[in-house]
Amino acid sequence: MLLLYQLLVWLTVLGLGLYVFASWRWEEETKKRLPIIRRLWYAWFVTGAAFTWTFYPESIFTEWNHYLIVALLFVVVDAFVFLSAYVQRIGSNVFTIDTGQLIEANDQVLKAQQDRLKAFFRLLKSDSINVYYGGQRAYITGVREILARLADKTEIQASVFPFMTQGDKDHLLVHFKDRTTVRATLERQDVYYGEKDKLVFIPVILQGESHVIKLSSEERLTEFDALLFASLVAIYDLLSQGGDEEQYEE
Repeated sequence: MLLLYQLLVWLTVLGLGLYVFASWRWEEETKKRLPIIRRLWYAWFVTGAAFTWTFYPESIFTEWNHYLIVALLFVVVDAFVFLSAYVQRIGSNVFTIDTGQLIEANDQVLKAQQDRLKAFFRLLKSDSINVYYGGQRAYITGVREILARLADKTEIQASVFPFMTQGDKDHLLVHFKDRTTVRATLERQDVYYGEKDKLVFIPVILQGESHVIKLSSEERLTEFDALLFASLVAIYDLLSQGGDEEQYEE
C-alpha cells in the first residue's frame, strides 16, 4: 500500500512537470484549457481521499488532520502553479494573483475594439453608402449591404432576419434549446449574448417592423460591437429618411 501511495505522489509530480512544460511550450493552448486542468487537479485530490477512506474508513475521524494537510497542499499548488500567485512582500503574508494574463486579455479586447472603430470610421468617411428607395424590401436590402460591408472589415459575420411572425421567430431560434428565454429577451428589445459571447442578437425596428441583427465571430463579441452595428443601422435609417423627404418635396 505504501508503494502505491508513493507511485501516486510521483505521478502527481510528473503531471505538474508536464503542465509546467506545456505552459512554456504551448502557452496559449494551455491557458485555454486551464479551467479543465484545475478541475482535474481537484478531482485527483477527491479521488485520492476517497481511495484512502475506502481502505481506512476510520481515518477520516482519527486522522482528519492528514486530509486537511493534503487539501492545503493542493490549494497551495493550485495558487502558485496554476494561478501564478506569488509572495508580494516577504514576511507580510500578502499573496497577490498575477494579473499579467488579465491585462493581456484586456489589451487584446481593447485593440480589437479600436480596429473595429477605425473600420467603422473609414466606412463612413471613405466609402459611399448606397441608400435604396422603393419600399420595405429595398430598404432591407440597403441595411444588409451596409452591414455586410462593415462585417467584411471587422471579421464579423452579420445578417438581418425578420422577427414578426411566429414562423420568423421559430426560424431564427431553430437551433436553440432554450428558445423561450431567447425569444423573451428579443421581444423586450434587449440584446441577447450567447455561445460564450461569440453570438449576438440585436433587436431593431426597421420601418416599423421588428427585425434581428445576428452577429457571429470566432472572437468574443461585446456590447461595443453590438452598439457599433446598431449605430450603423441608425445612420442608414437617417439617410433613408432624408432621401424620402427630398423626394417628397420634389
